[in-house]
Amino acid sequence: MLDTATATAPFGVLVIEIGTGWTDLVTDCLRREGILVSIAAGGTNALLEIVVKAQPQMIILEVGSSVAETLTTCRTLRAVSEAHIAVLTADIDSAAAIAEVDAGVDEVITEPLRTGEIACRVRTILNHRRPARATAGTHINADAMRRFGPLMIDEHRRLVFVSGEQIHLTRTQFDILVALSHRPGGITTRRELLNAVWGPGWRGNPGVIDVHIGHLRRRLGDDPAHPRLVVNIRGIGYRLPDSS
Repeated sequence: MLDTATATAPFGVLVIEIGTGWTDLVTDCLRREGILVSIAAGGTNALLEIVVKAQPQMIILEVGSSVAETLTTCRTLRAVSEAHIAVLTADIDSAAAIAEVDAGVDEVITEPLRTGEIACRVRTILNHRRPARATAGTHINADAMRRFGPLMIDEHRRLVFVSGEQIHLTRTQFDILVALSHRPGGITTRRELLNAVWGPGWRGNPGVIDVHIGHLRRRLGDDPAHPRLVVNIRGIGYRLPDSS
């Protein structure tokens, strides 16, 4: 079920309803802010069809009957969408569990819901995110690539290769990598990464950047104990190898 007639056109926010009653509160608040938002409900196949057709920039869902079920839903949605995925939960332990698992979740918002803060957060995300670019192929275009040791980044086509093998990243992981690549060999602080990827208005837990860096390293095959691609500078931030 999708409550908008324009589901084939890209829009702002898709809120996934699971029957707890919080969706009306969130959607009413977002609509008052002039944000184009729709509510979806149904099984996995129905949600996939909606997300593919609607192409939302952001997806908001609440933790369902279990964290495992929610993570499965997020992985399924991530397979067909590069939208910013936010999960709502009232349980701190659930929030920590979701943040630690690489299921394509971009952030976890803890309840109680403060609609004004959520609206501000959503507006920041929508204003900050660049539209995704379709790629014409997965071959390496040497002229478009920037190299950092074995790591190669094509920012325009949003492609990443390590030792010639294409690596598939979530949108947030790619944006972190691009932010680091703009200062090759130099240090990018955690605050600078947060500003670049989540926007300067973000007021969440700054530790989220370390969680996403961990997921990014796993995707790149970077050993967290001895990283060679995304190197941490203790107490300051992260850097990539010198560019070549």
